[in-house]
Amino acid sequence: MDAPFYPFFRTRIVGPLLCLTVILLSTTEKLAANKDRSISDSTIERLTQQIEQIDPDTNKVKLLNDLGLKLTSKDPKASKKTALEALELAEKLQFPRGIAGAYNLLALHEDHLGNYEKAIEIFQDALDILEPAGSKEDIAPVLQNISKMYHVMSDFDNALAYGHRGLSMYQSLKDNNGIANTLNSIGLIYRNQNEFELAEEYHRRALSHAQKAGNNHFIAIASLNLAGDLDYKDDYDLVLQSFQEALVAFREMGDKKGEAIVYNNIGTCHLENDEFERAVEFLLQSIEKTKEIEFKALLAHNYNMINHAYAGAGNFEQAHAYTLLLNTLNEEMLNEAKVNAITEMETQYQVKRKEQAILNQQNEIAILEKDKQIRNYLLIIGVSVVILIGILVWVWFRNYQQKRAMEELAIRHQLDLYVREIELLKRPKVSVSPPETSTDFQIALAGLLSERELEVFQELANGKTNKEMADALFVSVNTIKSHLKSIYEKLDVKNRTQAVKKVLDAQT
Repeated sequence: MDAPFYPFFRTRIVGPLLCLTVILLSTTEKLAANKDRSISDSTIERLTQQIEQIDPDTNKVKLLNDLGLKLTSKDPKASKKTALEALELAEKLQFPRGIAGAYNLLALHEDHLGNYEKAIEIFQDALDILEPAGSKEDIAPVLQNISKMYHVMSDFDNALAYGHRGLSMYQSLKDNNGIANTLNSIGLIYRNQNEFELAEEYHRRALSHAQKAGNNHFIAIASLNLAGDLDYKDDYDLVLQSFQEALVAFREMGDKKGEAIVYNNIGTCHLENDEFERAVEFLLQSIEKTKEIEFKALLAHNYNMINHAYAGAGNFEQAHAYTLLLNTLNEEMLNEAKVNAITEMETQYQVKRKEQAILNQQNEIAILEKDKQIRNYLLIIGVSVVILIGILVWVWFRNYQQKRAMEELAIRHQLDLYVREIELLKRPKVSVSPPETSTDFQIALAGLLSERELEVFQELANGKTNKEMADALFVSVNTIKSHLKSIYEKLDVKNRTQAVKKVLDAQT
């Protein structure tokens, strides 16, 4: 949307309002390569559709930044949301130019909210990304934006410093549109410091470059700025000439609001020079254009000025008629203002009610979700505890069964051993004569040891373990140990090795 145009009021009639129009007229594009800030629903819709269909790549980042720019004035919140989406994707893709573009949009959002220091900080972040790449096409607009922020904050030194840096880059690029826009901004900074000659110089240069670019928008801005500079010289001819140049530019653009403003200012100039008929002529043209665009604020000012013009010309009847029209319009505007205020209050009230209702619903949903989560957690914990107890009980029962089975097996084995041992003991004793080839020691050994001890010793000599001997003789291990102890005592040895050795030595 083009920056709003307001009456270029002459300073000597209604006070120092000249700078208001010039500043508003000069707030054109705030991002790189955006000379046309008009927003159309069709363009927004087209960009939205393209974004939905395209893959998440650098082109999507560019489209998101373009969409965010189109939404800057129309829907600042949506613009910020789009900028954050572009920033997230650009950072993921490591796309510096896309990151800088998203920063620009976020800075414009802060500018819209009046947070100028924050806007400067974000613009500086964008600048830090762009400067290493040396892309003048991207850096120059950011420098100009920072300059404008400092200008609004009345920090003229920084405003000029950044403005001249941006101007230098546009000049190296030979970008007449960028040069004209930057020169206009610098001229306004000088004017706000009462440097009227420097302001006039920069605005003349801005007009020259705007004419070279054939950009009627910048021609109109430069012409109106130049008229403001010349106004302080009391040179009405030059002021009127500048207004005429602005009027031609507005006509070629088809900008009726701009035409109405210029007609009003030309009429006001003639009124100051007591050229009442000429004043009436241009003020009537301004009234006609103002009615077409329904710009009531400017229409009221026109009624006031033409009242003075008719009175100066001695036509008091017409002067009175426009006084009545002015009073009626003022009353109508007052009533509209009241209605608008009431409507706005009602709208705000309804919006707050809806927002509160939504907030309450969200809180209720959050509480329900929290309760649901707690119930789920408790259920999971309960089921887990039951399963764990079941597993522990099963493990204990299995261990208990295995333990009982092993105990039962051991008892049965021991009983079997006892039974076999009893059976052997019940057998009639048979004297065993030593073989004919036995030595005296062997015969003595047979007489020294009992029949059972002799059997154990024979197993011992074969190198069997206590367990193997017990199994072979069908007795318990403890019985074997008891027999071995008796054998060691009778042979006067301490262990099985000595016992076997003693027998072997006796045989040799």
